[in-house]
Amino acid sequence: MTDLTAVVGTQMTTQVPMVATLGIRFLSVTGHEAVLELPDADVWRNHVGGPHVGAMFTLAETATGALLLANMGDLLDVVTPLAKDVHMSLLALARGNVTATAGFTEGGQGETGPRIRQQIEAGERPQCSIDVQLRDGQRQTGAVRIDWAFVPTPGSDGAGR
Repeated sequence: MTDLTAVVGTQMTTQVPMVATLGIRFLSVTGHEAVLELPDADVWRNHVGGPHVGAMFTLAETATGALLLANMGDLLDVVTPLAKDVHMSLLALARGNVTATAGFTEGGQGETGPRIRQQIEAGERPQCSIDVQLRDGQRQTGAVRIDWAFVPTPGSDGAGR
């Protein structure tokens, strides 16, 4: 586990109680990608024996949050990320541990995080989309896209530093 993975994992587990409740594991977090895992547990299973869609959504949303935190966690006193639109597709019944891999939709070469930082620091209100692949082992079982908006943090003027 890299230092960024440990820092983001600890921060999210502490500040977002549902992350700790589900036992989400932070496998890898970089500025380009976040990989998290929902452990297989009887209490998260639905009526057909797979993980409940709510648990899988929380895993996906947490992966996008980890990616945002890795890129602009130091700006949370200025802006607050808010999910504004979500699209989730369930492709196959997941079995066992489920892994979520999140990456910025645009700018696959890593320019999205720095571009958003620049916009925030310029006092703008950027938006971005993050795609997540859900997998159980080698098989893709779901896909999620979350569109994020960045609004001024209460008590801040919303301008960058």
